[in-house]
Amino acid sequence: TSMDLDVLFSWLHDQSLLNELAIAASLNVAADVLAQSIVKLREKEQTRSWLLWDFLSMTRALIWALICTPIILRWLVFLDVTFGREETISAVLMKLSADQLVFSPFLLAMFLIYIGAFRAATSSYRFSETAQVIKKELLPMQISGMFFWVPVSLSLFTVVPDHLKIFVINIAGLFYNTMLALKISSQDTKKKD
Repeated sequence: TSMDLDVLFSWLHDQSLLNELAIAASLNVAADVLAQSIVKLREKEQTRSWLLWDFLSMTRALIWALICTPIILRWLVFLDVTFGREETISAVLMKLSADQLVFSPFLLAMFLIYIGAFRAATSSYRFSETAQVIKKELLPMQISGMFFWVPVSLSLFTVVPDHLKIFVINIAGLFYNTMLALKISSQDTKKKD
C-alpha cells in the first residue's frame, strides 16, 4: 500500500547511524545467507540441512557491517569536503580515483585482516597466515572489485542523492558481498575437507 511505501521512504531518508547500520547489517547477513545457500545447492546437498545456515558465518557478516559502515560514511563525507559536492568531470574523476586507488585497497586489506582475526578466534586458523593471504588476494580482489565498484561509485558521485548513498552501496554490496561470501565459503569448505 502507499502507506507502506511512505514508511519505507521515510526510513530511507533517516540518515542516522543506527539506521545505516541496520540496513548494512541486514543486507550483509542476507548476502551471507544467499552465498551459503548457493554453496549448498552447488554441492548438491540433498539433505534437509541445506536450510540450516552457518550462524558463525552470518555473525562474521553482521560484525563486518557494523565495523565498515561508519568508515564508509566518513569516507563519503571526506570525499565531499576534499573534492567538493559538484558533479563536474574533474571532481567526479578525483573522487573516483581516490575511492578506487586509496580507499578500496584500504577497506579490502581491513576486510582480509578482519576475516583472518575472526577465523583465528573461532577455529584453528593461525592469524599469522593473514599476511600471506593479503599478499596473494589483495591485488586480484582489487582489480576484480574495480569492474564492479567503479560503475557503482560513478553513480554515487553523480546521480544518487545523499540520503540514498549508503542504501545504494548496500544493495550493490548485497551482490558483491555474496560473491565474497561465496569465495570465503568455498575456502572454508576446502579447509574442512
